[in-house]
Amino acid sequence: TRMMMRSKAVLLLLSLLLVAVIVTAAAAAATTVIKPVDDSSYLQPLTLPLNHSSGNLTQVASLSARWGTAVVQNGAELQLLSFKTNELRSMAALLPKTMKIGATSRFAAFETTLVVATPNALWVCPDADFSIDVADAFNCSSTAAAFGAVARVVHNPDAQTVLVAAASGLFTCHLTWPHVVLVDDELRDVRAVAVYGNEWLAYGNNEKLVVVNTATKAKRWWWVSSGVGRPAKGSCVSGNVTSLAFDMDGRVLWIGTPRAVDMMSMATMDFRRLDGYRGGMPMDNVTDIAVATGWTTASQVFFATPSGLVRFDATYMSASNEQMQRWHYYNSNRYLRDSSDVVSLAVVSDDPAAGVLVATRAELLVLRLVPFTLADKMASLQSIVNPRHNRHGLVSDCGLKKFGDLTTWFSRSSDNDGLHTAIYTVSQALRYLVTKDESVRAAAWTHFEALEFLNNVTGIKGMFARSVVTTKEVLPKDGRWWNSTVYPGWIWKGDTSSDEVTGHMFAYAVTYDVLAKSDNDRARVLRVLENFVGGAIEHGFKLIGGNGEPTEWGHWDPKDLNVNMSWVDDRGLNSLEFVTWALSAYRLTNNATYLGAVKYLVQENQYGWNLITQLVEYEND
Repeated sequence: TRMMMRSKAVLLLLSLLLVAVIVTAAAAAATTVIKPVDDSSYLQPLTLPLNHSSGNLTQVASLSARWGTAVVQNGAELQLLSFKTNELRSMAALLPKTMKIGATSRFAAFETTLVVATPNALWVCPDADFSIDVADAFNCSSTAAAFGAVARVVHNPDAQTVLVAAASGLFTCHLTWPHVVLVDDELRDVRAVAVYGNEWLAYGNNEKLVVVNTATKAKRWWWVSSGVGRPAKGSCVSGNVTSLAFDMDGRVLWIGTPRAVDMMSMATMDFRRLDGYRGGMPMDNVTDIAVATGWTTASQVFFATPSGLVRFDATYMSASNEQMQRWHYYNSNRYLRDSSDVVSLAVVSDDPAAGVLVATRAELLVLRLVPFTLADKMASLQSIVNPRHNRHGLVSDCGLKKFGDLTTWFSRSSDNDGLHTAIYTVSQALRYLVTKDESVRAAAWTHFEALEFLNNVTGIKGMFARSVVTTKEVLPKDGRWWNSTVYPGWIWKGDTSSDEVTGHMFAYAVTYDVLAKSDNDRARVLRVLENFVGGAIEHGFKLIGGNGEPTEWGHWDPKDLNVNMSWVDDRGLNSLEFVTWALSAYRLTNNATYLGAVKYLVQENQYGWNLITQLVEYEND
């Protein structure tokens, strides 16, 4: 309640400030061109659903732009995905029948090579053609290996090797001499591995994180914290190692765990933990990591979790006070349609328009960060408002007959049609101030006319409707509805709240100053403004509804606010509301009645003190 009261109070105070700014700006408009404050680009996240898969996706690997494809592990087979045609093709006919791919197999695909590690063999397929219409079978050879269940296969292009993290340990194999070598004869059940050229090798499991300087052969290791049973003392890693990745210049090792993300400086071997408490991370339980370079001036790090996709902007790594700006969270149907359980990630290329390939349990998607300007963003939002949210000029809710299908939209009434229309009208007035586009002003005026109709349709002085429908529309079952006595065929919703009034009064003042172009326009604005303010004053500072009684929230009278204890929480806010509206009416009309109402409320009924003490709940609060 306190948060809502603060929000409404801020809106009212901003309305006073904004009206003052608009008056000043309008006066200077004849000689000054108002320009946008900022039209800089930002990265707008957009997801593109790819070929839907009903299988069990476990891994994806993007290939170079030369192929325009990616390799996908879907259950017991590998598939080729074309980014151009969205075609998903089985690779079964291209691979040897003796290559037994299963849930405990993993692969790496790069340039013209495919490497597949199964529990008992390593397959290398050089000179592979990854085009979607490839016809010739791959020429693959195998080497026996006792991997057990395979967790990761990672390619090191600088050393021309692949690394296999498996139940039996960490293995390496040179691509030109396919001989499998056990790297670590102590650590078993390796879950993650990462390599940075010929400088660094990192791998880990449920017990340790191991980092090797491949140039000097120096090795260091750290216990991981289980969180249960073993104390965290001496454990620099927040939990079992599930995924590893180096940043674009090898300075930072990213460590995914079930509890957090850890960052290790390769220069100092210091650790920094990013979790929900210390680092603002929106979701933990990281299962995969992908680092994208060339998108911005710093790395964009993507984390897969069972509850969605997380993006970290490394630009803000050193800015401890900007936690909320550096994290981005994508989940549910807004970005991931059929499942938020992200199992694998692959950067398509260094071009942000190409995106990151995301595999969930149910489907494949590409997340693209498209450069948008503020003008682009505005155009996108405007395209949403019209026509889906424009109902009789009101900015209304809409529903979908079929979930996720925007072509099945239908308009519907809501409690806050007036408030939402008012706020939108103000936004378009500001847009007109900047652009001087007459079509913008004309469109905004139609929304004011919708607010005007909410006043006229009731036929009651001082009262305007929350919403309206025609007799041909479906009448909502909530709230109290009244047949209009002045506009046959229309039905209006009553019990208008102070929220609605706040929006209307905000829009009236701005419409008068910015959108009204003639004496007749300004007279129409003043008529609806005075209809409410004058009507409320006549009715003892109350909003009288269709039944002749005050609406539930339409109380600004001293007897209620200063005497009735049930209004104590709204005393300051409602005092602020009516003083603001009466001052606005006095500014626009110079009618002493409204200034007299302000003096009566402030000087005789302590509404000024009510404003100051509205949130005081106890002594010395």
